Amino acid sequence: MTNPGNAIQIRNLQEKGLRIAWQYKKYLGESQLDGQRDSKHEYSNEFDLRKPLERHFINGPRIDCVSIQDCPDLSTLRDRCATFLSQFPRNDGSISCAGRIAIQSFCAPQCAYSNMEWDMLSFIRYLKSMVRSSNSVAIITFPPLLSPSFCKRWQHMADTLLSVKAIQGFLPMKTRNWHNSSPVTRIWLAF
Repeated sequence: MTNPGNAIQIRNLQEKGLRIAWQYKKYLGESQLDGQRDSKHEYSNEFDLRKPLERHFINGPRIDCVSIQDCPDLSTLRDRCATFLSQFPRNDGSISCAGRIAIQSFCAPQCAYSNMEWDMLSFIRYLKSMVRSSNSVAIITFPPLLSPSFCKRWQHMADTLLSVKAIQGFLPMKTRNWHNSSPVTRIWLAF
């Protein structure tokens, strides 16, 4: 024979579980409807690093993707960054909008100023000071071809430094031969 008190407790627990499941289902249904109403691009945590990101996902009024091929020298690059970052002055109040600037393969061999290490360090110091005086973030990627001492200087200047290593077997043959091993790209982020 079952104790009537235990039966009531079991029924209350089952009702509570059903109530939680109903609320969860209600929440999921509402969030899916909200997602269908807005036609905005949502962020995704599923990335395929073998493919380049489509440019229309990263272009916008608050994002500037700088190509080293567009800037023949560091003064042109500095002027372009200064012009973009001046749009996002740091106010004492809240952050209304933030800018993002990305420079890919900053001192790659195809870069005209790749052998001017001290000039590149000076540019990075300048960019970092501009970023700190504005509501913006800068991301610079660079290949592993730099001298060890130069890499150490960059590491000390960076707010955040990440190393990304390619997965073996997923690189085109020409990329593997160029790097002689699996390539590593270091990414510097300044806040």
